[in-house]
Amino acid sequence: MPFNSETYNAYLKAVNWYRPADWAKEIQNQHVKLIVVDEAFSLKYQALEQLRDIKEEWDDGTLLMADPGFERALSRMWLFSVRVSKVEELKPLSEAETNQFIDKPLEIMGLPKPPEEVYKLIHWYTQGVLRGLVNLFSMIAKILKINEDVVREVTREVVEAAREMMIFGKPGRLSKQVPLLASEA
Repeated sequence: MPFNSETYNAYLKAVNWYRPADWAKEIQNQHVKLIVVDEAFSLKYQALEQLRDIKEEWDDGTLLMADPGFERALSRMWLFSVRVSKVEELKPLSEAETNQFIDKPLEIMGLPKPPEEVYKLIHWYTQGVLRGLVNLFSMIAKILKINEDVVREVTREVVEAAREMMIFGKPGRLSKQVPLLASEA
């Protein structure tokens, strides 16, 4: 986004105000234009150039999401890469962050929090990878919907069934021999 007078005025307000809530309220009704492209590594150079043209015409932001290694491919496209302001690697979530992530879909689905064992199992299967978590919860939601007359919570069996249906995550089952809880260690 170019640093124009409107941006500068917003910056001055943010810097000079002592209460962030006031600044947040001020900009609440302003719209930010952002183009989000997932799987950006599959775009050809011509498509990236079209994105660049759209960005310049619309004065918007562009967020490209891709697999690791995309930054190397991008660096070979000099005309496009000079316009990239930041490259950030999305690292897997920690176990605590994964637990926070798990709570949100459960809240949306109106489900109770599962036992700690289920949190550990989900983190172990997904290794904290966001795409894996989203896909796993999509499958869990389908399993719960199909079986809503008998299953009303996320259990170890539901998570294992979702993982098996996706052919996803670490191979093998997490058995009782692997301590999931600190009390089992």
